[in-house]
Amino acid sequence: MTGGDRGYKVKTAAGEVQEFKKWGFIVNAIPVIDPSSPQKISVQLQIEISGPVEGKDGIDLDSWQFQSEFSVVKGKWKEIAAEPAKVSIRVSDAQDE
Repeated sequence: MTGGDRGYKVKTAAGEVQEFKKWGFIVNAIPVIDPSSPQKISVQLQIEISGPVEGKDGIDLDSWQFQSEFSVVKGKWKEIAAEPAKVSIRVSDAQDE
């Protein structure tokens, strides 16, 4: 998890002010090795990305969430989402890096 607050200049009836909006992302992943095939990994994945976007009346906050369960072959990339953001994952042993 990472994120924080970022200031944006916003014009109001009282003039220009600084408005703070939260941004960040959270990733939770639970990989489980298949005992009958150690190269196959079952993964539960949750992703949330949030941040400021230009809105109708200034800066709005938008978020995208993704949750899935899938299997991958250890060491190979797998695309698991393409819209609105591309998400690819590769699971490997630490010594494979």
